[in-house]
Amino acid sequence: MKKIILSIFMASAITSVIKAQSLFGPEAGLNLTNVKEKYDGASISGTTRPGFKIGIITDNYLGSNLYLQPGLFFSTKGTNASQGTKIGINYIEVPVNLLYKFKTNTGNYVFAGAGPYFAVAVGGQATANGYTAKINIGSSETDDVKTFDFGLGFNAGYQLRQGLFFRGQYQFGLVNINPAHNTYGGGDATVKNNGFSITVGWLFGDKGHPHKNKKPIKK
Repeated sequence: MKKIILSIFMASAITSVIKAQSLFGPEAGLNLTNVKEKYDGASISGTTRPGFKIGIITDNYLGSNLYLQPGLFFSTKGTNASQGTKIGINYIEVPVNLLYKFKTNTGNYVFAGAGPYFAVAVGGQATANGYTAKINIGSSETDDVKTFDFGLGFNAGYQLRQGLFFRGQYQFGLVNINPAHNTYGGGDATVKNNGFSITVGWLFGDKGHPHKNKKPIKK
């Protein structure tokens, strides 16, 4: 119930921003994720698992070529663990990126930025030896993944003045999503999300936005 209420709250917050600001639009693409796992200080890693993300962002001009871009996404993450186990976790994710956009001679933009993300796990499954099991989400020792995740992201991309843009992004989690520290024979295990994404999107909205309907810079 708490997850549903929080998801509704995040969606309402993004909707309010959309109404108040000038540009907004969809963004979707490929996730390539893994987890960083440590057991008593020793690193254990699986292999990259493909997934996807889809959502909506707003583009808010702050001045001096700076833009604030909050978003709301459905994002699938996880890892291909040892012995053929495949783990997928579904998140509702809210990134908040601060971008710097540089206008090129063509009137298009190169951008780069960073910011935190906040996420709520809403489901998932693990597959091994042909069997699939639901992932339990919560904070008890009988659960598999914690409800909440938080981390940082860095991104860069290219945006056409008409609104179409392409983005590459790297995220790394700062929260241990393992709810039970003593699951592995009495050892202390930490598990954190990380991964890359490649997305494409389109910004729509107010013609008065600083980068809308501007002609290319003449050489």
